[in-house]
Amino acid sequence: MYYYSATTNAFYPVEWKQDYINAGSFPSDAVEVNEVVFIEFASSIPPEGKYRIAGKNGLPEWADIPSPTKEELQQQTKSYHYKMRWI
Repeated sequence: MYYYSATTNAFYPVEWKQDYINAGSFPSDAVEVNEVVFIEFASSIPPEGKYRIAGKNGLPEWADIPSPTKEELQQQTKSYHYKMRWI
């Protein structure tokens, strides 16, 4: 069993809960999830074009990877041109 926190979008093994509490790092919104949820969202490759987010219900879900912004595309173009100068 695991805990999942929507705030951190991370999983925490049940066996380590007390360690996280002692360290002051166990999220207050953590909910217990079963092995099936953990395997789907933490141990497997996401479906094509998807990434893991915290759903409105506090559980993990897959969402579409957003398209790059205009600024990100411009930066990628600059980086590409810079690299090509050295080839």
